[in-house]
Amino acid sequence: MKRRDFLKLGSLTASTAVLGACAKPQPRETYVTYVEQPEDIIPGVSDWYATTCTMCAANCGLMARVVDARVVKLEGNPRHPVNQGKICALGQSGLQVLYNPDRVRQPMKRKGDRGKGDFEPISWDEALSTLATRLQESAAASAFMAMPLNGTLGLVIDRFSRVVSGRGPVTFDIQGRETLAAGLKASLGGDRVPYYDLSNARYVLNFGADLFGSWVSPVNFGLQFGEFRQGREGMRGKLVHVESRMSITGAAADDWVPVPPGHEGILALAIAQSLITQGLAVTGYEASLAALEPYAPERVAERLGVSAERIQKLAREFGTRKPALAIAGGSMAAQTNGVSAIAAVHALNQLVGSVGIPGGVLASAVTPLREMNALPPGRFREVRELTSRMQQGRIQALLVHEIDPVYLLPEAMGFREALSQVPFIASFSPFIDDTAAYADLILPDHTFLESWGLLLPDPNVQVPAASSLQPVMAPLHDTRPVADVLLSIGQSLGSVEARTLPWPSYTALVKTTWETLSPEPNFWTQVRQQGVWTGKQTQGAGLRPVGGLPAVPEAIFAGDATDFPYYFYPYVSMTLREGRAANLPWQQELPDTMITGVWSSWIEINPRTAAELGLGDRDAVELTSPRGTIRGRVYLNPGIHPQVLAMPMGQGHQAYGRYAAGRGANPLDIVEPLEVAGTGALAWAATRVRLAKVAEAPSFTRIDKRTRPEEGHAPGFVSMRDLIDQRWPWDGSHQGGTGAGNSH
Repeated sequence: MKRRDFLKLGSLTASTAVLGACAKPQPRETYVTYVEQPEDIIPGVSDWYATTCTMCAANCGLMARVVDARVVKLEGNPRHPVNQGKICALGQSGLQVLYNPDRVRQPMKRKGDRGKGDFEPISWDEALSTLATRLQESAAASAFMAMPLNGTLGLVIDRFSRVVSGRGPVTFDIQGRETLAAGLKASLGGDRVPYYDLSNARYVLNFGADLFGSWVSPVNFGLQFGEFRQGREGMRGKLVHVESRMSITGAAADDWVPVPPGHEGILALAIAQSLITQGLAVTGYEASLAALEPYAPERVAERLGVSAERIQKLAREFGTRKPALAIAGGSMAAQTNGVSAIAAVHALNQLVGSVGIPGGVLASAVTPLREMNALPPGRFREVRELTSRMQQGRIQALLVHEIDPVYLLPEAMGFREALSQVPFIASFSPFIDDTAAYADLILPDHTFLESWGLLLPDPNVQVPAASSLQPVMAPLHDTRPVADVLLSIGQSLGSVEARTLPWPSYTALVKTTWETLSPEPNFWTQVRQQGVWTGKQTQGAGLRPVGGLPAVPEAIFAGDATDFPYYFYPYVSMTLREGRAANLPWQQELPDTMITGVWSSWIEINPRTAAELGLGDRDAVELTSPRGTIRGRVYLNPGIHPQVLAMPMGQGHQAYGRYAAGRGANPLDIVEPLEVAGTGALAWAATRVRLAKVAEAPSFTRIDKRTRPEEGHAPGFVSMRDLIDQRWPWDGSHQGGTGAGNSH
């Protein structure tokens, strides 16, 4: 700064102070300026940078508003075909990943017992040297666990894992992509998530997929739903939702059809039988009637709790309001018969000719980046195999990135105990989550707002698209991109590894990959400005009906129905998802759309069932499965099947920072790890439970319309006044918050 400008600033500051002294006292303020201010930064003026949201697998386009070199707001990118300028609450909360006070700010090594989260800082030189040495000592007795990834980061992780361990990374996805892929392959010949064209459909029959809450691409489904309802003059699409619990998608539907868990595929075949019987199916399926006779509506109505007349009406509507579309997902993919059930639902699209047409099910577009499109979904059998190898002492080094298996895997699998048999564990997590707490070394990754990358939206809508990930601000802490760490380690291990990972840096790989999509000399600059590349629109070629209609076997459930009379229904939370967002206070305090619960977990029960058990709203209860017990408080929910007890995922962390640790319960802890037939995927919705009233349980915090103490709130209630006064029910300072018997 020039001396003259400095004196001007000093005079202005002094005069402002004098004027302020004549008025009421002002709080002390500290002015911080750039010593070496970048030329393109104008104080107080916003800059917008295009990037991609990685808060879920949908990969929506983002525009980040940056003021004084700090990101202050995230919005949707209107150029991006997935979200078209819109963004969900989880995407908005990406700021709290970046600025979270619990981030790991530099490399750390363990100094206490595993699982205690006791670490001390070290230099990057020491961290990289330690990791390289341990990997050299472990050789093929190492393993890499990660979320299913595509694009440039997925490519680096896949290659690194193969050159170090001889195997690809072990990946899994709690939302059932593996089962969905197998069901799609059995019915439509393709294993990638297709594009469901709600916008042009007239009738949608949705089995279990929480389209607008947490499944696949909620923002895109929400956009399409607007077109489906009101985007065509004189035409309003009808949505029917089949699920044992009413999700936000069920609440938005015209008709909700509750069936017991594991019975969705049977209902689909009953509708198929009725379609053919009523002459509403395309020709060629008449020969299937004999095989479908056991699923005739009058034969299965009692088992399903749905009248034969209603099943026939669903078939009649589906067969006459074309184009009609059937979708399958959610918890039905977590049943032991999930593959055949999903195949049965998609067979309905075959029966009405909705495969490969507008308003039906279309193949997801494929980019020219074939190697990055081909990365498979998670394979849970590999998780089981890895756990077994760990238990046997055959894994000497375990690397973990963007996944928290200690939290996500059922206790009955023994993964936590298996970690004790692994001599060296390294985590790349930006947070000390439940798994990172057991690590010997933490090499913290950048957050997505500080990172480079190329991502492929999945599903890739109707146009081939690739999303740009770029840093929208300088790194806040002494962290490093995991891809650069892996490239550096790989190239130091030997000539073979160096040839397999030839890029000098991750940024170089990203730039080179982008440039393969266009010969234009300034394409790299253009794609960073726009945030996305799109190709020519496709019509979904590649899907085809496969074989006849599948049989759906009876679902298998852990626990005898006499001792455990209720189906247990853990569901992916709209706010916390499977638990990844539990460390974000915005998501914790965002009321669940259907329940209005915040900062806690709860157990949902039908009021009729609760009356039979003598239970009232917010009563403390104990939920027991063949594998364990958890406690919670009752929420009376009329939108749930009477034979079902439901509980949201997301809470129950033992670590993961101040906002997540020690809050609520994790329903996956008491799940029996049964397999989905045909894939080996985790059937996390295939456990039965019993319920008993107890004296104490964690509080259930719910935003309630009542705000006056004299209205008589139940235990665990928190009013808006309490929130304003910061009297939290979980810290004991709120008079109705911590145990049974306390109330206003």
